[in-house]
Amino acid sequence: MPTLVVHGDEDQLAVPANAEILAQGIPDARLALLPGARHAYWAGNPDAHQQVRAFLAEHDPAVT
Repeated sequence: MPTLVVHGDEDQLAVPANAEILAQGIPDARLALLPGARHAYWAGNPDAHQQVRAFLAEHDPAVT
């Protein structure tokens, strides 16, 4: 199953290395490491939303 692991590269609560390990352990996974983002990277981060939307659209044509 295609999987997108999204993580902030400045997260001190859940270190970015864990996201890399997770993505490497899931077949067909992709890691989106958001520069300058901390633990709540998705809050008000248009880049995070755009990357998730693009990933979903790539795998489901119904997503725009």
